Amino acid sequence: MLEIKDLTGGWGRTTVVEHLSLRLDQGECVAVVGRNGVGKTTLLELISGRAQQSSGTIAFAGTDISRMSAYSRARLGLGLVPQNREVFPSLTVREHLNVSARPGRWTQSSVLELLPRLGQRMDNLACHLSGGEQQMLAIARALLGNPRLILMDEPSEGLAPRVVEQLSDVLKAIIADGSLTMLLIEQRIDIAMELSTRYVIMDRGNIVHEGHSTDVLDGSVKLADLIGFEH
Repeated sequence: MLEIKDLTGGWGRTTVVEHLSLRLDQGECVAVVGRNGVGKTTLLELISGRAQQSSGTIAFAGTDISRMSAYSRARLGLGLVPQNREVFPSLTVREHLNVSARPGRWTQSSVLELLPRLGQRMDNLACHLSGGEQQMLAIARALLGNPRLILMDEPSEGLAPRVVEQLSDVLKAIIADGSLTMLLIEQRIDIAMELSTRYVIMDRGNIVHEGHSTDVLDGSVKLADLIGFEH
C-alpha cells in the first residue's frame, strides 16, 4: 500500500527526514514512535504532500506520488488526521461531514454510528466543540473521504483520560473493519502497541529500529530503553 525509499525532506531549507525507507502492506497498522522532535510528524507531512520533499520516492498503491499535490494524493485515497485537528472553526459538524464525503465504505450513517456524540452536535460550530469532539470530527472527516491509507498524528494528545479511552476504542473499531491501512503516531506507547501490528522507532529523521508490537506487549522488548525515555 505504501513504499517509501530513501526519503529526504522537511520545511524550506531545513531537512528533518533523511534517507528514510518504510513499507506498509494493505490492512496493516504500523506505529511510529520516538522522542519529540525526531521527525515523526514531518514524515506524515511528507507523505501527505504538505512538507517539501527533496529526494527519494513515495509510492502509494503502486503509483509514485512524490511530485503530486496534496489534493491529488487525497483523491487517490490518502487520508490525514493532523496533530492539531485543523477543523474549520466557522463550519458546523454537518458541514464538515458533507464537504468531505466521497463514495465508499464509510458513509455519514456508519461514521455517526461509530461516533454517536457527533450526531448530537451536527449543527454546532467546530469552534464550540470540546477537544475530544474536535478530534472525533477530524477522524470522521478523514473517514468520509474513504481513504485506503490513513495517516493518524497523535490522536490522544491533550485529551482527558476518559476521552482517550473512548478514542482508543474508536481506532480499534476502524482497524478491525479492515477497509484501510493506518500509519499511526502516538506518544502513548500502550495505545500504540495495542492498535498496531508492528512498530518503527524514529531518531534524527530516520528509522533506527523496528519490531512486532506483540513483543512489546508481552514484555520481551523494553521499548522505553530503545527510545530513550520512560513512559
